[in-house]
Amino acid sequence: MNKLLFTFVFLCTSLLYGQQTIKNLQWLNVNRIITQSSIGNDVTLYAQTENIDNDEPVKITIWSKGDEKDDLVGEYHSIIRYNQIVFNWVLAFDIEKMENSMKEIEANGFTIPQYYFIIQYNTIKSEDSNLLAVKDTIRKQILFEGTNIPAINRGYTLLLPDKTIINGKTDYEGYVYIENLIIGTYYFYLHEEGDLDDLDDF
Repeated sequence: MNKLLFTFVFLCTSLLYGQQTIKNLQWLNVNRIITQSSIGNDVTLYAQTENIDNDEPVKITIWSKGDEKDDLVGEYHSIIRYNQIVFNWVLAFDIEKMENSMKEIEANGFTIPQYYFIIQYNTIKSEDSNLLAVKDTIRKQILFEGTNIPAINRGYTLLLPDKTIINGKTDYEGYVYIENLIIGTYYFYLHEEGDLDDLDDF
């Protein structure tokens, strides 16, 4: 009798409150869905919930997709507010944690990691989010060797790990700023009166 009563109460509760779900996982930037972003940029991890109370805690895990296994990027905690989960995160890449990315760099000289995230509330686990391609960013002030004087408005050539060449010019403070680059080792040439200086590891 007690077992039947418990089953009846459980079924009534489920019908009354509905199934608890976490759905519609998205990577956002300024409320826009994104499929790629650069290291150091602010991104928002977003999801919707059903039938879960406000202020309930959730665990967020971010993963890097691998051929053989996936690498854990980080584990974070947030709360549910108004049937939504919104978690702001600065996109990071720690090569020491990325076993699969290291294999790609060793084999190809570069890698483009793809991240996804999962949200868990108690025993309820979301599906994987869509993949986010992780790119590199260069923000660097170029200084003349020995003097530390900024190389202002000087031409440069950047050689990417896949042998792609980018030509550009430093800004009025000698900075180079380039987004959406593959992750690997770069080589930088500073132009000097029409010539190229020695090759530098960037």
